[in-house]
Amino acid sequence: MLPLMMLLAILVISIAIVHLASGIRVVGLVMLIVPTIALTWVLLQGSQAEPGQTFRRHLADYAFVELPNYRGEIVLLMMAGYIGTVGAPLLEPALVGLGLDLSALPTPLVLISFVWIIPLAGQIGMNPILAVTLMAPLVPSADALGVTPTAIVVAITSGWALGGVTSPFTATTLLIGAFAKVSARHVGLKWNGSYSLITAIILSLWVVTYSSL
Repeated sequence: MLPLMMLLAILVISIAIVHLASGIRVVGLVMLIVPTIALTWVLLQGSQAEPGQTFRRHLADYAFVELPNYRGEIVLLMMAGYIGTVGAPLLEPALVGLGLDLSALPTPLVLISFVWIIPLAGQIGMNPILAVTLMAPLVPSADALGVTPTAIVVAITSGWALGGVTSPFTATTLLIGAFAKVSARHVGLKWNGSYSLITAIILSLWVVTYSSL
């Protein structure tokens, strides 16, 4: 796993330096720097390969071997946002029919629920993109909850982060599991389980504290 950690460090440091030097938004820098690092990494691998393992061969392997092997992860990632966006308007009438009014719940409970529900939903196949796009439209407005919009974003982001490291259906755990030759569930629950539980408790306290500031 050390090469992955090295690549991550290079990515973070590169983005930080260019952002501080140019003021360009991080999103734009990621779109520029990630392909550059990937291309450089492939060229370095090609220079150390056996004779005949040229850059063209690496490119062909990536396009016709590696990417098809990740077709499940790619489809899951691309469909998550679409399913959540379409599903939220369908779910809202169902909640109204059940008499469930989220605006009647205590604000701290609504905010803390994001920290816990998003990771729990991830265990049954809903990655954070799907869970958030499905749940966020159902949440009362910030004015109705008596908090700032940022407080809601903090709660959603907290749950998203925990969902990303615990769900066996996220691209992160799927890819790390593939690299480490273990299952995504092993990565999410065994490797990250204790960390996520402790972090969820801390984030619950932080979300409530931040909303009251």
